[in-house]
Amino acid sequence: MLGQGIEIVVPRDLGEPVEGEVLVAPPPSDPLYAAYRPLIESFEGRIVSDESPRRALFRALSRETGFFKDLVVGVDPGRLCAMAALGDGLVIWVWKGLCSSLGSEVERLMADAPYKSLRAFLGAGPGYLEALKALESLSLPVAIVEESGSTSSPYGVPGGLSGVVRDEDVLAALTIAYKGLSDWLTLA
Repeated sequence: MLGQGIEIVVPRDLGEPVEGEVLVAPPPSDPLYAAYRPLIESFEGRIVSDESPRRALFRALSRETGFFKDLVVGVDPGRLCAMAALGDGLVIWVWKGLCSSLGSEVERLMADAPYKSLRAFLGAGPGYLEALKALESLSLPVAIVEESGSTSSPYGVPGGLSGVVRDEDVLAALTIAYKGLSDWLTLA
């Protein structure tokens, strides 16, 4: 956790980046805290800690509020499922695996990422029924999104993500999430 940095890139239409540094530190009960106490106590920015490093990371990414106002999950179903999570429009997590594991991955995300509202957008491609059942079992609001061309459409994902993300399925999940946010071709 210490000694690593995170650069947050905010797409222009989501507002200005928040000024100041954030330190994701171990909690005082962790033995690492004692080792890094001078650094932690001398830090002048915002300090975020949690027993779970992943939860602390999500809290740090959620800016000053400590939670995401809008947590969005985009899912590209197929032979494998890819999932992208956006917290207030920022990409905070991506995952790819068996569609049968999608529910447990989203449930883990729900437990670790603090949020006010949560919704999912699911691509209408092959295998979407298994993914839909997994998401609905979590009582998650799900909207079906037209996914044709999601890896090559002119719509594209914002912030130059198509140049960073190399996996087509993850890129499709990102595009589905952003399409859902913009109400572009939402089917249900």
